[in-house]
Parts: sequence; C-alpha cells; structure tokens
Amino acid sequence: MADEKLLLLRLVRDAIFRQLDGGNVSEDMTDYLAFRLDQLYGHILQLTASNPREVEPLICEVARSLRILVGMSSNDCYELPLEHSGHFGRPRFGVSRAQLEYLLQNDFTGKQISEMLSISL
Repeated sequence: MADEKLLLLRLVRDAIFRQLDGGNVSEDMTDYLAFRLDQLYGHILQLTASNPREVEPLICEVARSLRILVGMSSNDCYELPLEHSGHFGRPRFGVSRAQLEYLLQNDFTGKQISEMLSISL
C-alpha cells in the first residue's frame, strides 16, 4: 500500500516538473504549481511514518522545488515610479534626467531605453 502511494506521489512530482520544464511559466501557473507541490509535500510527510528512508529524498526534492517556485514568483524587477497628475489619459512615469543620461552614456539607444523601461518616447 505504501509503495503504491509512493509511486503515485512520484508520478505527481514528475507531472509538476514537466510543467515547470515546459518553459515560460506564468505567475498563475507558478501559484498553481506551488499549491500542488505544497499538497504533495503534505502527503509525503504523512507517508514518512511508514517509510522514512524511502521518502526522505522525495521530501528534499519537493522542498527544493517549492523554494525555487517561490523565488520565481517574486517580482524582483525595477518599476518606474508612477506620477499622479490628475489628468486623463495614459499614466505618466517618472524617469529622472540622471537615469536617461546614464543610459545614453552607456550607448543605449532611445528605442532600447523605452523598451527596457516600458515607456514610449
């Protein structure tokens, strides 16, 4: 019985890893996979009472994957400050003159700067 559960948990783990290896994973998919890994982790912990030696590598692998997924879902990118002017229309982002001069001095073109900062010039 425990061997069947262990096999099923490995199949679930493999399905989750295949989805992760598929490439571009959206934030919603990351949350879903983290939820599934968390569930899997709970089931594995329940199995440890009967088979601690067999389940230990699986626990370590799932815990490592959960840490990676949580790291993937955190937003570590730079965001421009939004300026609230009270006017209608597109939002206005605050790009300082110093930022623009720095990027231009480092040979970035106007097009590259606008793409990096997600703004239009």
